[in-house]
Amino acid sequence: MKVLRLISGNCFDIPERVMELDKDYRLYYNVKSKAIELHNLKSHPTFQLVLPYSQLDARAVDYIRRTRVDKIIIEINKIDEYNQNLEEKLISQTLSEMHEKTRSVVKYMNRGGSKIPSYSELWGISMKVEEVLTEVLVRLGDKDKYDINNLPQNDSEIVTIIKCINMTLSEIASDYLPVEFEEQVEAINGIIPYDKLSKRLINLKKVTKNQSKIGVFC
Repeated sequence: MKVLRLISGNCFDIPERVMELDKDYRLYYNVKSKAIELHNLKSHPTFQLVLPYSQLDARAVDYIRRTRVDKIIIEINKIDEYNQNLEEKLISQTLSEMHEKTRSVVKYMNRGGSKIPSYSELWGISMKVEEVLTEVLVRLGDKDKYDINNLPQNDSEIVTIIKCINMTLSEIASDYLPVEFEEQVEAINGIIPYDKLSKRLINLKKVTKNQSKIGVFC
């Protein structure tokens, strides 16, 4: 004896109305449990749920619709969580790469480099702000929304992305090359050897002795 019997119709056309929600939905009567079950022909296994009603009426359609929406919301939340984790991973990876590249610049400058090298000189690549913007827009799924060669000047999204790029660069650079740096050194006959400084001097702000500012000649 078959445990499941297909319910092909009733006086309220409930099976047809259920199929309007999803063409692969089918209602079966479980002879063993004496309950009405919802199945989806595209799923394996096909079982979806047991209806909490012994009779088929409009309540069954409403119940299936609610549970279907709940499942959709759960799936959307899973997708959002996955995308969030992926975005955080990409951000972390990008920041790590930027930290490493900035560290290379600082090492170059501290070795006495006369100028800040370009990306292509240090890493064999050339990356402009436009290219960074393009990469960000691709990851946000908005690449087709803008013409990268003719970006709007007052677009809030573009302005926000550029601010984020500038803030990120400033924050990373300050970790390795502070805007201002102070250190205590020993003068020999009134002379401070340049090579005794721990960092390359770009602009001397002041020199103090016993907390008093003194004149200096470079």
